[in-house]
Amino acid sequence: MFTSVIRSKRTTRTLIVYAAFTLFSLAVSEIYARFSHGVSSVFMTWLFCIPLIFGVAAFALGALLHFPPMPRAAFNLYNSAVAAAATASLLRGVLEIAGTSSPLLIVFPLTAGIFAAAALVLWILAVPRGKAQA
Repeated sequence: MFTSVIRSKRTTRTLIVYAAFTLFSLAVSEIYARFSHGVSSVFMTWLFCIPLIFGVAAFALGALLHFPPMPRAAFNLYNSAVAAAATASLLRGVLEIAGTSSPLLIVFPLTAGIFAAAALVLWILAVPRGKAQA
C-alpha cells in the first residue's frame, strides 16, 4: 500500500493497530493449538481473519477508494463490533476445544451485528448530501 493513499493519521494508526491485532490473534490461535492435545476448532483456527478482513482490509479499501471518514461515534462502534466478533470466535473456539457449550455464545455475534449496523447508520447520516446543504 502506498502512503500517499492514506490520508489521515487516524487511518494509518487504525491500520497498524488492526495489523497488530491480526498478528496477535494468529499467535494466540497457534499457541492454543499447540497445547490443545490435537483438538482443534474452526473458530480458533480462523480467528485472525476477523481483524484482517474487517479491520485491515476494510480500512485499506476505504483509504484506496477515498471513502469519507467515519465520525468518532461510528468509528468506535465499528471497532467495538470487530472486537465483539473476534471475542465471539475466540470464546466459541475455546469452548469447542474444551468440549462444552454456553447459551451466551449468541450474545457476542448479535452485539457485533448491532454495533456494525449502528456504525453504518451513523456513518451514512454524517455523509454530506451535496453542496446544496452546505
